[in-house]
Parts: sequence; C-alpha cells; structure tokens
Amino acid sequence: MPADPRPRVGALAHVHPKARRVPLVAAPRGRLSRRVAALSLALFTGLGAGLCALPARASDYDDALRAGVAARDRARESQFVSDWQSAFEQFQRAVELQDSAVARFELAEAAAALGRVDLAYESHELALAGGVPAKAEAIARAYLDAHAADVARVEVAAPSGTTVSVDGRERGRVPLARPLVVPAGHVTIRLTAPDASIWEETLSLEPRVVRRIALRRAPHVSTTTVPAARASRSQASRATGEGARPAEPEEPSWLGSHPGAVALISVASVSLVAGGWFAYKAYDEKQEADDARNQIMAALQGHLQSNVIEASAVPCGDAGIASGVVGFSPGVPQDAQANLVQQYAAACDEFAKREARSDRLTTVSMIGFGVGLAATAALLTWYIASPSEETPDDEARRPVVVPILSKDTQGVMLELAF
Repeated sequence: MPADPRPRVGALAHVHPKARRVPLVAAPRGRLSRRVAALSLALFTGLGAGLCALPARASDYDDALRAGVAARDRARESQFVSDWQSAFEQFQRAVELQDSAVARFELAEAAAALGRVDLAYESHELALAGGVPAKAEAIARAYLDAHAADVARVEVAAPSGTTVSVDGRERGRVPLARPLVVPAGHVTIRLTAPDASIWEETLSLEPRVVRRIALRRAPHVSTTTVPAARASRSQASRATGEGARPAEPEEPSWLGSHPGAVALISVASVSLVAGGWFAYKAYDEKQEADDARNQIMAALQGHLQSNVIEASAVPCGDAGIASGVVGFSPGVPQDAQANLVQQYAAACDEFAKREARSDRLTTVSMIGFGVGLAATAALLTWYIASPSEETPDDEARRPVVVPILSKDTQGVMLELAF
C-alpha cells in the first residue's frame, strides 16, 4: 500500500512541540502544517534580520568613533573650530548609536573646545557613571570641579515626545532620563509638544540649582461661541431698532486732522526698528569676527609653543602666514607648511569677511536711526507748532530749528517761541 503523503500528527509534533494542543478537528492537517511552516519562517527571518542589524549598528558606531578621533587629533593640532565641530558631530553620532562612556568622554572634550560647557559637563558626568580609565576619570573630575559654578539643571514635566531646546539647540525629548544640564544665567528654554504647541521662556538660573518646568497650554476656545455672540447682538439690534453698524474706532483729533503725521509716525517707527535690527545683526557679526580673531590667535600661539613657526610670524596681512610670508622651523615637511598656510588663509579671509559685514551693517543701522530720529523730531516739531484745538485762535507757537555745524559738534538745536 502506498504511503499516505499527508503529514502525520507525530510529524507535526516533531516540527513544533505545541502542535499537539491544536484541535485537529477544527483545522485540517495540511492547513496546520502550512501555518506552522509560515510561523517558523517568520520567526527565523526576524531573528536573522536582528542578528544582521546588530553587527551593522556596531560597525557604524566604530566608524563614527574612529572618524571623531581622527578629527579630534586634527583639531588638537590646528585649533580650528571647523575641526572641533567635525569631531563633535562624529562623537555625537557615536553617542546616538551607542551611548557608551568612551563616546561620552570624547564628546565632552569636543563640546568644551566649542564653548558648550553645559553639554561638556553633562557628558563628563555620564562618562564617569559609565566607567572610564583612571586618567580619563581624573580629567573628567577636574573639569566638573572647575565648572560646577557655570551650570544649572532643568527638570521638564511635559507630554511624552515633547522636544526640549536650550538656547536654540535641541537637547532631547521627554521623558528625560535625568535633569538637563544647562548654562547658569539667562537661558531660553523652548518646549515643542507633539501637538505643535510651543512654550518658550527666558529663565534666570542660579548655579547648582535644579529648576522644574511644566508645559502649560492655553485653553482652547470653542468655535460655537462666536455664532451665539453674533446671534445675541443681532437680537439686541432688532429689539432696539438699531442697525448692525460696527463702532468706529476713535483716533486722536490731531492725527485725524493731519494725515501726514501718520506717515511721519510710520517712517519714524519703521526706521527705528530697522536701525535696531541692523544694530543687533552688526553686533552679532562683530562677535563672530572677534571669535574668529581669538581662534586665529589661539592657533598661532599653539604653533609658536610647538616650535612650528618662528616667533616673529603674524597670522594675517600681506606679511602674514596667510600670504605665505612665514619662517618655518627646520624639520617641518613642505606639505605640512602648505597646508598650514592654506588654513591660515581661509581663517583670515573668513575674519575679514565678518569684519566687513559688521561694518556695513553698522552703517545701515546708523542710517536707520538717523532717519527715525529725524522723522521723530519733525513730528514733535509739527505737533508743538500746531495751535490747540480747544483755543484755535491762540497765537501759534513758533519752532525754530538751528543747525549746529562746528569742528567738534554736529546736530540741530530746536527753539520754541510761545
């Protein structure tokens, strides 16, 4: 007799031990076998994908860590912000892939070099909590002791998924594992909830103090109240026999009789606001230029101390390193000399551009303030010279504007005759 090709109950039990619990009356043997096979295939496929993803993730972490170390070594030699920024980004990526003590310690050094004391402080704390070698532990503890008075902490209570930003930089999402380390002093905290509602405030934080922040939302106004209010106003107008004419806003009588004054007010306000905005941008560019100058001088000092260039060298200008006029110490390779000259040239060019932008913005700001002040003076003069409406027959007040132009003083003098 030919063998029965259908799978036996014993075979099912051998493939999947729990097959004996399946009621064979409710499902034919062939269908049960296919279900077990599909389940086994799904389990093995998921397990294989997970095992393949683990080495890939570990490889990405190692690549990011190696790239960060290479950028860190370049930054230690050149002291350029771009190299430190590259190292910071690579170490941050390594932390995102695997939050290890080694990656945290390296991230702390890059953050400290970029002036981000809060992130450096927090990373050193996490590195110590994860366990680092004795030398690294000594460095981390020395940094924490030196900067304990420079940081505060913020504990955030908000809906899950809320993004927390500190001074414009995203620092994490709620729930946070620990309070955020932030700079002491004036700090702008921004919370963006999953429903896109935003809370933002500038806080004054004392060193070593933990501030708790809870996300507050404005109450939602129901749209059904608007038609009801309109209906009540309509009923009131019908009862009194008045039309639904909107109330006309009151305006100052002097502005109403002199429309040109509105134009002067507009010119004055726009010019003063524009002048203030350009002044802020000029100050920002000036700060950037000063930072670039400090970085160039720090790099120069480092190269002088390491005996790479002669003591008489200057970084920028026609007689500077950026122009190739520099005496290198014996033993410095030619390719290293060319690379160093190129880096100084790029840094000096960036410094010159920021300085020029600052000067242009300052000029535009002064023009805006000048136009705004002139329009304001004209408006005040016009208002003072106008006779009072209560006593229109009064003798008009006579303003006299006298320009002052001398070697030491330039301006105008306003005299009023009553």
